[in-house]
Amino acid sequence: MSISDNIQVFIRVRPLNAREEAEDNKSCLYLDRKRHTRLVVDPKDGKTESKPFHFDWIAGESSTQQEIFEVIGKPMADTCLQGYNCCIFAYGQTGAGKTYTMQGKGLEFSTKDDIHCGLQPRILDHIFELKARDEEEHPDVKYSIKCGYLEIYNEQIIDLFNFNSNQKSLNVREDAKEGNYIENLKEIQVNDSQEILKHLQLGARNRHVSSTNMNLESSRSHSLFIMTIQRKVP
Repeated sequence: MSISDNIQVFIRVRPLNAREEAEDNKSCLYLDRKRHTRLVVDPKDGKTESKPFHFDWIAGESSTQQEIFEVIGKPMADTCLQGYNCCIFAYGQTGAGKTYTMQGKGLEFSTKDDIHCGLQPRILDHIFELKARDEEEHPDVKYSIKCGYLEIYNEQIIDLFNFNSNQKSLNVREDAKEGNYIENLKEIQVNDSQEILKHLQLGARNRHVSSTNMNLESSRSHSLFIMTIQRKVP
């Protein structure tokens, strides 16, 4: 990933789920095997022509979590530690695989050797590995890492690290130096990736969920995890 690229769009095509297979549904998406940037949609209805779409990179049905990390997560983490603001935004309909791509089958099961481990825990591990390496090579360097976790539900901003049933919606503010920020959002000082994952698990329990035809435990909100890294050189 080049730091000169402001926005990149990646697509991940998931395999058919059990319900879709039971209904004998067929995929209408075809990935160009020679160019992992071209996706063809073919409705196969005899009326609509197939249409190609182009993206920065496309992960096929057989793409692994490790491959997703190598192409998307690792370059993003490296760029972040170079001092740039970075964001990974997962977008898609219910049941598209956003949670699996970002977190795997559950943050409580996330370990480095787990093939289902998602982007979030892999990125956290990578960042702290680079941090440890930097501190070993430069003993005078000091790091400060803080995390915040919120959800947007019914146009309300809710602090998942400081949740209570009577909590009022937080406000978005703008500062000349800091830019946009969430006023009074609780930030937690952390020292390693496992500590962050424990806080994320606790925060996730406070999210709004309900069942849909596509997903038994679909999140009814948008969540945002924020990590602020400061590297201080004496």
